[in-house]
Amino acid sequence: GLPTPPLAVQGANQYRSALRAHSSCRPRVMSASTKAKFMLVSNNEDFRVEVACLNRLKAPPNSLRVAMVTGGADTTLTALLHPSVASVLSFDPSPLQLHLLQLKLAVATSDLSDEAAVGFLLRGEGGKQVFEEKLVPRLPEETVGFFRGAGEDEIDKGILRADNDGPFNKILRAWFADEHGVDLSKWHAMGEAEKDKVLHICAANDSTTLATALQTFFKGAPWFKAMPAETQHVILGALGVAAASTLSGTGKVLSDIDCGLLPKDEFFTDIVLTASPKTLPPWMTHAGRRVLKAKASALTTFQGKADAVRDDDKFDFVSLSNIYDFSLVEAAVKDVRAVAAAMLKPNGTLLVRRAVGSAGAILKQAGGKQLEGEALENLDYNSLFYRSPGTVAAASFAAGEDGCIAQ
Repeated sequence: GLPTPPLAVQGANQYRSALRAHSSCRPRVMSASTKAKFMLVSNNEDFRVEVACLNRLKAPPNSLRVAMVTGGADTTLTALLHPSVASVLSFDPSPLQLHLLQLKLAVATSDLSDEAAVGFLLRGEGGKQVFEEKLVPRLPEETVGFFRGAGEDEIDKGILRADNDGPFNKILRAWFADEHGVDLSKWHAMGEAEKDKVLHICAANDSTTLATALQTFFKGAPWFKAMPAETQHVILGALGVAAASTLSGTGKVLSDIDCGLLPKDEFFTDIVLTASPKTLPPWMTHAGRRVLKAKASALTTFQGKADAVRDDDKFDFVSLSNIYDFSLVEAAVKDVRAVAAAMLKPNGTLLVRRAVGSAGAILKQAGGKQLEGEALENLDYNSLFYRSPGTVAAASFAAGEDGCIAQ
């Protein structure tokens, strides 16, 4: 289980801060030889959830002000496509994630053909020539400087290449291969017996050795070694929960694909199985690119956390993604209450994910009224959340006269 306070809160916060610091070296002081470390290059949560929340608001066209964590930028760009959305503020403590967002937006809104745009992102096709001729005019100066320096290899090799996949996915695939002799990338071509073996492994949910593999990775990371010993202990313990959720969720996703309940070719599943997407996210489809070209000016960015966002005009919808995955409920409730009061319009909606559950309870305790409709975790095809009760929830908040949140 999760550790007792105050170490759990401290650990979760320092874990998140350490990952951000690991990926947030200031571009102006990084040399071209310094490898940039992105926290993630594609979202580890499903943009379908945010789209479902926006649909439930039943708002007129171009009427909603939206704010959300940037992360891998896919959810931000997909939300901007929504017909009811007038503007999106994308915020993240890491400048690298904001550079990633700007690069993806520039590619999507460029005059590159669909084939050339995909080739550039996945394989670096065209490399520096495409970057300098097609993208630089569309990018902020800071982002141009980053990709000419520390992020240069992302231009030459493709930012969505398999090598850039996140450590959880890499370790999961390696664990299946080393522990069970299974190549997950072959899932779609497997026979029944081998698929049954994979699903049995996932259902048994014996994630002890998977957790050990994750812990070994963390123990070897310089940024992790720099943490206080007690914080390291907290994080290593929490990785057991993440390992179990990942294994169980992967089995549910793969099983539902074979039953026809989920599509065979799907953006997030592609990445889990093969490390790189083969299915286009909405913002990279031909139709999606057309919409983004018309709405690109409606996107703004902010480097910082949600509690640092200051905007005179508040928001109709805010997505905090999964920033509370390993925070204690009490700490998350306090934070949600503060964010709702600072960022939301009266009756505005806040979305949270929490891999260890209690997302809905957190929103309720913070004063929110949960949105009605299908359970949101059923719409999130990421293995941490898919069909895992209590991991994804959204609620509306009514502001009281004293500025507090009341329902």
